[in-house]
Amino acid sequence: MTQQFYGTTGKAAVDSNGDCVVSHGLGVKPTAVIVTPGGPGQQATVDPDKITDTTFTVRFLWRDGTRFKSGTVIKYNVMFTYEPQEAAKWISNEKLGSYNFDTTVQVNNNMWNAAAGPQTITAYDWNRWFVMSDQPGTGDNDGVKTYPDTQMHVNISVANVPNINTSWKVATPSAGGVGTGKGKQWNAAYDIWLNGFKSEIMVWTNWNANWQYWYNKYAGEQVTLDGVEYYVYHKPASGTSASGIWFIRKAGANEGSMNLKPLLDWSKNKGWLAATDKLEHIEYGFEIMYTGEPTRFDLLDFQVNIG
Repeated sequence: MTQQFYGTTGKAAVDSNGDCVVSHGLGVKPTAVIVTPGGPGQQATVDPDKITDTTFTVRFLWRDGTRFKSGTVIKYNVMFTYEPQEAAKWISNEKLGSYNFDTTVQVNNNMWNAAAGPQTITAYDWNRWFVMSDQPGTGDNDGVKTYPDTQMHVNISVANVPNINTSWKVATPSAGGVGTGKGKQWNAAYDIWLNGFKSEIMVWTNWNANWQYWYNKYAGEQVTLDGVEYYVYHKPASGTSASGIWFIRKAGANEGSMNLKPLLDWSKNKGWLAATDKLEHIEYGFEIMYTGEPTRFDLLDFQVNIG
């Protein structure tokens, strides 16, 4: 959609850090917020991680970096860029809410963990949606609570995998690609299921989460496939738990493209997949471990072309 611009003026009282939360009334998350203080010798900084559908957080300081007294009222001018809101096709806060866009693809809220906190998904199309997710935890190596996703149903034999050309584009709470289990923890990832959900392949495209523990536990290795470097490890099936293969990109990215065929062929050659295995679902979404506050994750585009 076409970017729109909107400017206004206002006044805000700062707290002891110089911060204030300002309501904007656009009804949609701005793509950019630029604030100019109304007085000389002042500076303003907007925290991009604290821009929401209804508010933004701005910090006012003197030009030399010193703080204003708490309660000081600052005049300002603000300019927004945003995309006008469109009507959603589906909105749900149900734990396992699901919407079929056609017989081959659906979108899932997928709050599968009993410990999951509230989450609302807003879908404009099967490949364009966002969630507001508020997941509890300690903020230190938390477990996955939800996986809102797009799920595409396929029927592909591992014995003769065609080219599966895909692309993704997301907006996440931070740059990601960090191998730590602290702070907001999440990954943006493919989740590929085989054999009636008995075998799983994940491909992390971006993240702020700790994967090294499992990589070391299962004797992971590094591999370059189709020009992309991955850390990869394999977890055999155990009891009722599915077998798993995890590919973690060496460099996280919020936008890119990939052919799934080289990853599947390599896994088969390793003996981790059998020629008789059937690929049944290709999913893309966000595994969310911990946010500590309502946090937005956007799927801006997702494409899959087989053959």
